[in-house]
Amino acid sequence: MGKYKYRLGSGLAFSEEKDIKMCETFASKGYKLVSVNSFGFYKFERSQPEEVSFAVDYIDKYLKNEELAEYIQIFESGGWNHVCSLGGLHYFKAERDTVSIYTDDITKLHKLEILYKSSVQSTLIGIVITVVCFVFPIILPLYPNFYQQILITTFRGGGVGFSITMGASIITTSRRIAKHKKRSSLS
Repeated sequence: MGKYKYRLGSGLAFSEEKDIKMCETFASKGYKLVSVNSFGFYKFERSQPEEVSFAVDYIDKYLKNEELAEYIQIFESGGWNHVCSLGGLHYFKAERDTVSIYTDDITKLHKLEILYKSSVQSTLIGIVITVVCFVFPIILPLYPNFYQQILITTFRGGGVGFSITMGASIITTSRRIAKHKKRSSLS
């Protein structure tokens, strides 16, 4: 068996619960979460098996080192240990009987709204890239070289795919927010 295992997550906007369950399952089998990358790949390292719960917290601003240490300390005082971070996403783990990070409807809703805002921003970036890749060939000389054509076609396809995926995450997150508001009677 290798020292590391890599798994593609379901996407936090689509199924945060599946990703958390995956981390818990790997921990129980002796693989601790080491990192998560921008493409949604989780990296696990061989370690001692442990029965723990995982949670993800979203914040919508960049924290400086001092602020990050203070932010992490707040969670640690509640029994949650920081595992890794990716931008505004912060992964924590705790013993199974530890009180959840999100105990009230307002903080749960705030978390979903941050995820929604992030999805909208990412989608807009994807749309801009896609538009540029469709307009750029018009600017090129009439006979662009073969490599330019391949590059532009690749970015077109990637941009369209990325925009569709992020658009779907916006819809999914919007539905989760609406369900949460309906369930908790928040408006």
